[in-house]
Amino acid sequence: MVEKGQLELSEESRRVLIEEKKSLLETRMNLPEKDQFDPDYERLCYIRYADDFLLGYVGGKEKADGLMAEVKEFLVRELKRECSEEKTKIKHRAEGVRVLGHDLRTSKPMQPKWIDDGWSRKHLQRITNNQILL
Repeated sequence: MVEKGQLELSEESRRVLIEEKKSLLETRMNLPEKDQFDPDYERLCYIRYADDFLLGYVGGKEKADGLMAEVKEFLVRELKRECSEEKTKIKHRAEGVRVLGHDLRTSKPMQPKWIDDGWSRKHLQRITNNQILL
């Protein structure tokens, strides 16, 4: 029965709903934030300072090679600049890179963990994996 926007439940129904909510929350927290194996998933981000830049590409190796060739061609044709062969390379994110005196790498995969913030009940904190770290 609904009264003043509240649903009256038996104690047993309430307990079952709470357990179902906890189960759904745990299932959701264990899902990855994106489908890493989606063949159509791509992302390109960059860092630029003066004449140095770093392109971060999420996608296939063949497309990364093609992207690097396009960038080199653009630099030569439009900007009349050459790429330094010692700095110009494709590396996997796990290897990390050094740019502008900083080492960049990605974080290690981690599992969600229970957090007690002192104000509310304990809750699961989602961990974003593969974040870029300095």
